Amino acid sequence: MTHTVGKPPQPSHLTPPVPDIRPPVHPNQPQDELAKATANKKDPKNGNTALHIAAQNGHFDMCKMLVANGADVDAQNAGGNTPLHMVTSYDIDDVKAYLDEQGANGTVKNQEGFQARYGLSGEKDPTSVAFAVETFRSSSDEKSLLNALDTLKKKKGEMDKATFPGIGLKVKKANKESGAWSEKVQKKFTELVQSLE
Repeated sequence: MTHTVGKPPQPSHLTPPVPDIRPPVHPNQPQDELAKATANKKDPKNGNTALHIAAQNGHFDMCKMLVANGADVDAQNAGGNTPLHMVTSYDIDDVKAYLDEQGANGTVKNQEGFQARYGLSGEKDPTSVAFAVETFRSSSDEKSLLNALDTLKKKKGEMDKATFPGIGLKVKKANKESGAWSEKVQKKFTELVQSLE
């Protein structure tokens, strides 16, 4: 004699939804009051607020909710970074635009001296070495590589001799097959590396 134990599984579209029976976040306090009370609390280890976390992870709706409940758009963490520093570096453009609309101050500097509008390490500042190196990294034709190397040559006193050759070798590898890394590029790169102090 054959019998089955229990009911066969039901397809998910036939299963009735399970009601949400969880209690509110804090039973004696409405959620909006709790959000207002915690919007600017800082993590004791790194100083991040909820807005830092939501922003750096691209949670646009969460950022809106936190700001609506009083989150400080210019709050600085232990490294002096604001949410704007983070979204600028991580290219989270919708959150960046929203923070700008909400009055985020792009001139707030972190402990390394970089303004929020230029990212965590100043890599979005068109006058910085970090920006020039990033331009070099993303170049994919001979002309762009040569121009990037010319820009870097003007900033050689600010460059890191220990890391730049490795960056260049990665760029060379990425561009060798296409022919963008030409003899001219190789010569200019070698001259730049040799001139670094």
